[in-house]
Amino acid sequence: MSWEGTLSFLSQKSRGLHPLLPRPGAPPWTRLTFLWTRKEKSAKETGPVGLRAILCRRLTQLPALKGLRAGSDRVSPAIGTKSCSKRLNGGSKYRVKNKFKRALSQNLHSLFFIFDRRSFALLFLILASPLFGAPRRVVSLLPSHSEIVVAVGAGGTLVGVSDVERAGDFASLPRVGGLVPRWEVLMALTPDIILADSAHERFHSDFKRFHLPVRFFPATHAKTIDDVFVLIRDIGRIVDREREANALITRLQKQVAELDAAVPSGPRPRAFFEIWSQPLQGVAPGSLQGYLMTRAGFENIVPTTRNEMPLLSSEWVAGERPDVIFHTGLTSADHIAGRSGWKRIPAVQKQRIILLNADLFSRAGPRVVDALAELHRIRVEVKK
Repeated sequence: MSWEGTLSFLSQKSRGLHPLLPRPGAPPWTRLTFLWTRKEKSAKETGPVGLRAILCRRLTQLPALKGLRAGSDRVSPAIGTKSCSKRLNGGSKYRVKNKFKRALSQNLHSLFFIFDRRSFALLFLILASPLFGAPRRVVSLLPSHSEIVVAVGAGGTLVGVSDVERAGDFASLPRVGGLVPRWEVLMALTPDIILADSAHERFHSDFKRFHLPVRFFPATHAKTIDDVFVLIRDIGRIVDREREANALITRLQKQVAELDAAVPSGPRPRAFFEIWSQPLQGVAPGSLQGYLMTRAGFENIVPTTRNEMPLLSSEWVAGERPDVIFHTGLTSADHIAGRSGWKRIPAVQKQRIILLNADLFSRAGPRVVDALAELHRIRVEVKK
């Protein structure tokens, strides 16, 4: 419903309760239910106290409140002003109590606008300001945040991105730093909102000192696909794309359900995901990558530990004899196969050292489902 339609509706609803309505066909801002009329706007009733007195007088004229007179159900005033305890309408003294509140709630459609033309115009300007509207200048400090903003249809609002974006992505946008923001660049961009990671919370005092609006999201701590969906929903709400974010989540959930239904049965291949080569580190089941491996039908050789990416010895991995080895290109497959004692590993003997897209498996964004689909494709091809 438009502003004009809403105001007309309110005016029509209150027509039977308030005798001081403007004439039909008046400008939209005068079709409000006026409680402040020329007759009642006297020298004694100006300013906040006078307006409250007028409000009390008009409320007591509502049919549902006619029976509240002096000496009946007296309690302390609830509005918190002496105006309501004044003698109004021929000496009757009206006070507010629970019965008054209930009757008032039943007549909300008749109320309660105390606007003149200037105050209505001011309210309109405030509501139309960027403080109450969708952010028009958004800065992302994490690639996953950037992907989410684009996926929900708000890519045009991005005015700055992190240093670790791919070279070809957002080529026209300035880089604003990574784990350590570039404060001078951020201030020059005058963003409406900065989408940061929970790792940036250590700079909270700096954001406050430079008067930079920021929201922190735990992208680097996402451990499941559901965590990613929560992230998409929260960022979509911040950039005023909540409907698009929910539609995206629904579509991704459908894809995940289809992949889950197609996971091959039988023994699970044992897999090792090498996330770093020197020192050697693998992903544990508690990490997002480990979660995706398990959901795609693999058995992770790395045990559950407090660290999501524990340090491992080359001898220990060789002794676990994984059937598949995943890596993201930090080192070559030949280098992995040439490690001491690794030639006896089934993954090396069967040439199952598989290169994965680092972006897919390091970003908690919409493409996490593509990462799951890639692991699912490999699981179908690999038979223990």
